Amino acid sequence: MSRKVVVLVAVVLLAGLAGACGGNNKVGSKSLVNFKDQAQQRLGATTTTVATTATTAAGGGGHLGIGAVTTTTAAPRATTTAPPAQAFEIEINGDNSGTTQFDPPAARVYAGTTVKFTNKDTVARSVEADNGGFNSGPIAPNASWSYKASAPGQFNYHDGTRPYAVGSLEVVNR
Repeated sequence: MSRKVVVLVAVVLLAGLAGACGGNNKVGSKSLVNFKDQAQQRLGATTTTVATTATTAAGGGGHLGIGAVTTTTAAPRATTTAPPAQAFEIEINGDNSGTTQFDPPAARVYAGTTVKFTNKDTVARSVEADNGGFNSGPIAPNASWSYKASAPGQFNYHDGTRPYAVGSLEVVNR
């Protein structure tokens, strides 16, 4: 390789490096880090804000001057937040289904949540709290029974037709 070719390659490389290092080297967009307005929003919430302002001059002259009376009104900021849906489903399965009899076998929900037990087995099943807190009675195949978990606490339960099929439900305050 001749000396001229080596020098030419070196010059081209240096020019490329100089071009890459100079100029505007900012990356990204400020919109990704400008989250100040989004900080008050919550996941699953809907927020609506309304604000109006009007300024009028007394005397109907259309301009403001010395001695003019001004009125400024602003509607208060209205914020409406819709709470996320509060529902939880537990499936009741057969012994040979390849999964647990209660799926999930342990659950944790907030007080006020409706827990829906759906019978996925081919025979009637039931859900009974060990402490007597709830009892579904027979639940037909493909039917469901709902329980509103209103009081905090730990509820161990079982299938009334299969005492070995057990689950637990923990209810906590928000």
